[in-house]
Amino acid sequence: MTDIAPRQLAVLVDAENVSPALAPRILSEAAKHGRVEIRRAFGSAASAGWGKALVRYAFHTADRTPQAGGRNAADIELTIAAIDLLHDTRIEGFCLVSSDSDFAPLAIRLRQSGRHVVGMGERKTPRAFVEACDEFAFLEGASGAEMPAAVSFTEIERRDDFVSLLVAAMASLDKNDGWVDIGLVGVSLREVEPGFEPSKFGKKKLKSLLQSCGAQVEVVTTAHSCLVRISARDR
Repeated sequence: MTDIAPRQLAVLVDAENVSPALAPRILSEAAKHGRVEIRRAFGSAASAGWGKALVRYAFHTADRTPQAGGRNAADIELTIAAIDLLHDTRIEGFCLVSSDSDFAPLAIRLRQSGRHVVGMGERKTPRAFVEACDEFAFLEGASGAEMPAAVSFTEIERRDDFVSLLVAAMASLDKNDGWVDIGLVGVSLREVEPGFEPSKFGKKKLKSLLQSCGAQVEVVTTAHSCLVRISARDR
């Protein structure tokens, strides 16, 4: 069997919009999608506290030219660099790190050029940017801790919203009496909503989220798999 080479990525960070404390999380998340070939941070990185992180995590940053001053200077520099990198045939995907909706047009442009685009940002990231990416990773919860049990669905997202999303995600999947493997469910959920993460609905794992839906969703674990189906009344 022929091994498939990992996708080669460029990680582009809006340093004025993202905390340097998230640098290891950014690179860890990027590694799930391919091999990071280029790491660049944009903006006044030193004043934003990125000075040490740039060195420790081998990010490159260019000195800002006088013409690039102003509130949106980092956005402009990052966008120009991304478009320039389209001419680098090594780069097959981009990780755009920001919570700024201004990058939605850039994500769309990169996808139109056949590049895979992974967005990363905080939960405040506007939906326009989230939806413009192939995939989106929220950077909060870097410790990986489960949401507190006391947090209700209504404080994160209504449970019925998740069930509606689940129904849409499972509609096109092949089923055996309604049952679908949980792995396929996870893939389809991210296709329907690129920014989907269980933590958005208050759970660390998809299985936990599905099990928390009560009678609306059935989950069965076997020795070799975990199967999911929508309860008959909700199909």
